[in-house]
Amino acid sequence: FIRRLNITLFDFEKESVRFYFLRENGVEKIKNETFPLSNFSKETIDALKRNQRVIVQSIREKEIKSESDKQMMRNNIDAFASFPLMIDGQLLGAFNISFEETIEFTDEQEGFISMLIEGITIAINQNLLFTEIYSMNNKLTSLNAEIKSSINYALKLQQSVLPSIEEIDNIFKKKFALLKQKDVVGGDFYWMHSFESNIKMVAAIDCTGHGIPGAFMTMLSRVLLREATTMKGLRNPSKILAQMDVAIRTIFKQHNYDSMQDGMDMTICVIDENKNKISFSAAQRPIVLKFKGQNELVVKKGSRFPVGGYYEDEKTFDLLEYNLDEIEQFYLFSDGYVDQFGGPNVKKYGTKQFVKTLNIISSMPMHLQKDFLINELDNWRGELDQIDDILVLGVKLN
Repeated sequence: FIRRLNITLFDFEKESVRFYFLRENGVEKIKNETFPLSNFSKETIDALKRNQRVIVQSIREKEIKSESDKQMMRNNIDAFASFPLMIDGQLLGAFNISFEETIEFTDEQEGFISMLIEGITIAINQNLLFTEIYSMNNKLTSLNAEIKSSINYALKLQQSVLPSIEEIDNIFKKKFALLKQKDVVGGDFYWMHSFESNIKMVAAIDCTGHGIPGAFMTMLSRVLLREATTMKGLRNPSKILAQMDVAIRTIFKQHNYDSMQDGMDMTICVIDENKNKISFSAAQRPIVLKFKGQNELVVKKGSRFPVGGYYEDEKTFDLLEYNLDEIEQFYLFSDGYVDQFGGPNVKKYGTKQFVKTLNIISSMPMHLQKDFLINELDNWRGELDQIDDILVLGVKLN
């Protein structure tokens, strides 16, 4: 039984540790507290600085107990594991899991924790960078160049979860990806991968929130996608969504409507060239298809619930499957474009208008389709603020 799940951030200059509690004694507890660094075992801190995990199987059997050890014992914790969060050789903090009794991780759990730590480290570093950036900007305008450099670095961290141009070109020759975050970083991202046996996958993901919270969820989503497709080897898009849904609900303990309901809307497409099949599954997002020989685009509704979040009935994500040579083109998108306010009456752009626009441009080369959508959005929005992260993917099949 996991007694406590938290993240610690170290400030060695101030000799303090900030705890971000996620779960304690079986109850969701989203809060943060600061403690002196001296409360913690020097051996533990030194090991983490060396990028070594720390696993203690029994606190009660330790000869010398730190204040942190004593506090854990008062909360019925006797075993814990601390995993270092490192970037560029510097220790940012630790990801901690505490138990009532002896810890034993399976190989699959070890792999999942490693990928989760990768995402947490990037997200925390982004948060630290932005905190530093805005603090300096308010105090010292002369550091403008350094601020811009830090923002660009944070943006690169967010973009690191996206496939490179070379990877995309190797998977799909004719495509476009329009991604406009509301803030510098955000909760929308896309994922593409090519597997063995001529299998290709593409996904459009809209995580809960935007900015730093959304960025954190994108890291978790990327980890869960890799777990479902690489570690578990799933190739059915409906089963991939179901696996990710179970993982999200397990991680956030979403057992009822009172629990945090974070998750994601997403669409995933799997292309199996050897079997001449293309399949889709979507969570709370429509899919727009262009069939060969037809001029009008077809809209297919996704399942009515998201990936993650409590739901009383069993979730079943619908599967759409076609022969590959039936489909000429398809579009996957988040709700950011269609929900953007603008126009003479200041209303949402809307899905109907969006599909009409796609019908107008679907015969254009893909790069021109992207340019058209950007110009259309800018003209529609005018001087109004962008209200959400925006993602639109278009793929034309060979």
